[in-house]
Amino acid sequence: MDIQSFLNKVRSLISLGELRETLTIINTLLRNCPHLNEVIGKDVKDDEILAQIHIGRLEVDNGHLSKKEATAKFLAFVQIIETLSEEHSDLRDELNNALSKDLKHILQYHTGTGDNVIGQKVVMDTLLREIYKELDKKTKG
Repeated sequence: MDIQSFLNKVRSLISLGELRETLTIINTLLRNCPHLNEVIGKDVKDDEILAQIHIGRLEVDNGHLSKKEATAKFLAFVQIIETLSEEHSDLRDELNNALSKDLKHILQYHTGTGDNVIGQKVVMDTLLREIYKELDKKTKG
């Protein structure tokens, strides 16, 4: 998937009101693009909401931020990614590389009863291809 197609799908997801999923997708993308992550961090540091999106910790409808305001900030964040990828070939290359990765799963198993965990706890972190499948499901139609 190319950068523009990916960003268009993210915008579609935002327009559907799927802000939690959008936050996960953006966070996953930035984890796989360390240079882009660093540059965006510098760009958004003066905007509290964009900075929260950047670190993956934005809470919507918590009394401080409406869904409409959050939607506008998510769209602004996607625009920053798009602009940076257009203006900087090294960031564009990093994004293209991240968007072409094979599907990988990182599984972490925890067994036992410590920390209020009983039995087996499976934590699964998926990379971008699995997210694309979800984006396709949500944005078709």
